[in-house]
Amino acid sequence: LPFEQKNKNNYIPMEANLFNGVLISSVVVNKIGFPRPELFIRGDEVEYTERMKKNKIKFGTAINCYFYHPSDRNERYKILFGLLNARDAKNDFKNYYLFRNKALFFKEKKQLWLVPLDSIRYAYYFLIYKKFDMHGFLLWIKATKDGLNGKLGRHPIY
Repeated sequence: LPFEQKNKNNYIPMEANLFNGVLISSVVVNKIGFPRPELFIRGDEVEYTERMKKNKIKFGTAINCYFYHPSDRNERYKILFGLLNARDAKNDFKNYYLFRNKALFFKEKKQLWLVPLDSIRYAYYFLIYKKFDMHGFLLWIKATKDGLNGKLGRHPIY
């Protein structure tokens, strides 16, 4: 029997934290390819998960397995009275790729209507919540512009 049928109480179907202690079958890689290297560091797992779902590949998380990966809870901030969350790694390298790849996904998924929402989110976060953090806001603008323009791969600054 497949793993998910034997372990219904210890398995979450169609949920995964890819590339953090995960095993991916060569059958999956042969069908949908490798992760996109130009997305490495932030968002690559989101794009790969979407490809698996699009190709109707079954996957999931065995919750009784242990592995160590640092939490990203300290990167998440509730803003606008808890209506929105903003992500901030407090690290230009990680933030650039997070913001750039998110904008790229909006474009690729034909969800450009989300860009104005993201601009409200990060304008509020950097200019109000972080009291005029112009460096952070300008990084968000640059990274978002690069994502929308399809500028992928390693940025020369990082």
